Amino acid sequence: KILKEDFPFGIIINGEWGIGKTYFWREFISKFEKENKGIKTAYISLFEAESLKEIKRDIIVQLFSKKIPLIEKVVKFLKIDLSFKFPLKFSASPEGLLYLLPHDLKAILCFDEFERLNLNKIDLETLLGLISFFKENNSCKVIMIINEKEFEDKLNTFKELYYKYKEKIVDYEFMFAPSFSENFEIVEKNLKLKNYKPLIYEIGNNMRVNNLRILNKLVKTLNEFEFVKDLDFYEEVKIDFIKLISTLTLKKFQNPENFEKEKDIIHANVEHIIVRYLETGFIDKKRLQHTLSVMNENFKNYEKKQAIFDILNKIYDYKTEIQQIASEMWDLLEKEKENILSFITVSELGLIIKFALLIDPSNKDRYKKYASQVLKAHIDSLVDNNLIDNQVWFQDALFIYPPEIKVDAEMYLKKRQTEIIKDKNDIKNAVKKILSGSWNIKDEQILLNS
Repeated sequence: KILKEDFPFGIIINGEWGIGKTYFWREFISKFEKENKGIKTAYISLFEAESLKEIKRDIIVQLFSKKIPLIEKVVKFLKIDLSFKFPLKFSASPEGLLYLLPHDLKAILCFDEFERLNLNKIDLETLLGLISFFKENNSCKVIMIINEKEFEDKLNTFKELYYKYKEKIVDYEFMFAPSFSENFEIVEKNLKLKNYKPLIYEIGNNMRVNNLRILNKLVKTLNEFEFVKDLDFYEEVKIDFIKLISTLTLKKFQNPENFEKEKDIIHANVEHIIVRYLETGFIDKKRLQHTLSVMNENFKNYEKKQAIFDILNKIYDYKTEIQQIASEMWDLLEKEKENILSFITVSELGLIIKFALLIDPSNKDRYKKYASQVLKAHIDSLVDNNLIDNQVWFQDALFIYPPEIKVDAEMYLKKRQTEIIKDKNDIKNAVKKILSGSWNIKDEQILLNS
């Protein structure tokens, strides 16, 4: 509405870095130009400007493309070459044409990134004077996009000068501070992991990130890991990964200093893989898939463990028959017999056996036999792999079992440990290794059981 007014004025759009000021202006002016044919506009980024002369040339080139009659006639008459490549270079001095611009030019001129202006190369007073000249002499509407807080920090002795011209140029001042939702709506159009949009939205919103550049980096990072959605893993594992990569990415770009400190205490493999990508752009897909497969196996074991305890908790449901609970429990124990101690502990198995004996005493022999077989198989695995480095934890875990199962397991453990000793030479070799400081767990067991 303001830009349609038929009088010159100045506008400041003030906001933090990366919040989306430039994006907003480009989208807005593009739509405005389509709806208002024939208007003349120019956009000047002060970040890359090396001189005031370059800024003037940039303005003339953009205005010339809008077919201003007087400028076209002068250019043709004087045979001025306006062809250019970046950085802008000309064979003549077209910036002089600025003074031939009509008083009723009524162009919309946007000067962006004031806080990045190189004050060592461009005189601030001359630049602000030029902007004021466009407004007052050519009836232009001038837009200044700025992070005023950052600009003030670099002004030093120029503060008074800036505010003097600001009072002269600026008629409207807008604080640009879009919400997270508004900026997320912009970036999510490019998000490939559409199914996880609500999850990503929740994470960004909880972390209060409304910086458009950071949100764009988040989307770019997530898109790089799009292949994860097609892996044959539990959905919960994929969700955990999306949560982790989103959180780490936002932390890195929102607060780089804290991120640098926190990354030193990262232990999980999957976090290392993500951090490596954020720092180098490299994705170790093989390692990532292996790590996620371990997470997937852990989740599978968690589900199995949960299934067992869900059956145990049915004891509190008066609608469920005791015999049904016992039947379900036995079926699950039998099904998972080969690997049951991979997702529950020795102590937890003891509790389950005691519970089964309590609710199903008529089948006590099968539960005792089951426990004995599972424990012996576990002892075999521990001994064969030299993992019995401390018998105390295992013997403590056996206290939860009925006495006959506990004694049977302890005797079997002793038998297996004794089998380690083959002859007197084994003892001699074990002593030599211990004295030389190069022994292992097996050597300790030979001496303990000899």
